[in-house]
Amino acid sequence: MKRNKRPASRQPKRKLEPLPKVEKRRKLSRREVMGLAKFYLGAASILGVGGWYFAGKVMAGIDEADLSKIGNGTPAIVQIHDPQCSSCRALQRQTRLALEEFSDGSFEYLVANIATPEGRDFADRHGVGHVTLLLMDGRGRVRNVIQGQRSREALVPVFKAHKEVSNISGS
Repeated sequence: MKRNKRPASRQPKRKLEPLPKVEKRRKLSRREVMGLAKFYLGAASILGVGGWYFAGKVMAGIDEADLSKIGNGTPAIVQIHDPQCSSCRALQRQTRLALEEFSDGSFEYLVANIATPEGRDFADRHGVGHVTLLLMDGRGRVRNVIQGQRSREALVPVFKAHKEVSNISGS
């Protein structure tokens, strides 16, 4: 049995297929260019506003987690918070709504996240669990403890009383 194998250099050359013709792109009309510009500028604006909004949320979250602000002379409301807990998230939402009435900087609103070592240590030091608000004076002393979920309507009078007590005691 004879082999009909040709050496590689003697293999028949393959015919190359011609490249497909590339269609020439037509020029866009002025109307089409303006339409595209409007679309991309609108999309960029939406993305920019969205980025600005979420960056603000992230910065606020970082600011709220800074427990070193306790005892700086401004009364603080510290929430012991577990991000996995729906009651904690509801309390946080209601607390933020109640604090809208105190936009004069009367309080520092801080969050001790028990999912972090710092937050867990803070909660353990004060002997409280999650779904809790600690109302602290300007020197960092606990003046009141609110445990459990509360509505905005229930929190506002408590915060007003805390503000008055803090103003009277000079801290």
